[in-house]
Amino acid sequence: MATEVTAANVPGHQILLQQVDELRDVLGSYAKEIALDAGYYNARCAKALFERGFLVSLPYKPPRTKEQPPCKRIHFQRVHETLYCCPNGIPFTYRTTTRQGYHEFKPPKNSCVGCPFALKNNQDRVLRISIHQPIYDRLRVIPLSWRGKILSWVSFNLLL
Repeated sequence: MATEVTAANVPGHQILLQQVDELRDVLGSYAKEIALDAGYYNARCAKALFERGFLVSLPYKPPRTKEQPPCKRIHFQRVHETLYCCPNGIPFTYRTTTRQGYHEFKPPKNSCVGCPFALKNNQDRVLRISIHQPIYDRLRVIPLSWRGKILSWVSFNLLL
């Protein structure tokens, strides 16, 4: 119903929003729930869909890099906006925001010596958290809800 011919290297999440708006213009309104595949796992696209009132169901997509220390999986505890606590009790304080869009939290120098989660060569660890983390958290919870499971099941069975 809303199609657009683009180059092969244009990701779908970049044109999805204008297709949704085009459908609204043609039909006058549209559904408020949308199930997408993992290729649409993008914070800016999800935020724009949330702002338009959509319930967005996306499958979970694990991080691509292994830069995070293994204890990231055990979950650092957030103590304050600028302070996280390691599972071993070591405080990680905010240092900077990178150009790639991550907040970096670092422990005091040489506090990770002897830690079982420390990287090789006794390097200090760095905790990186995306600036879009609240959106990713919201995207992760929706597919686990009953409505998200129904959306995923229906969209999967329609593809068969």
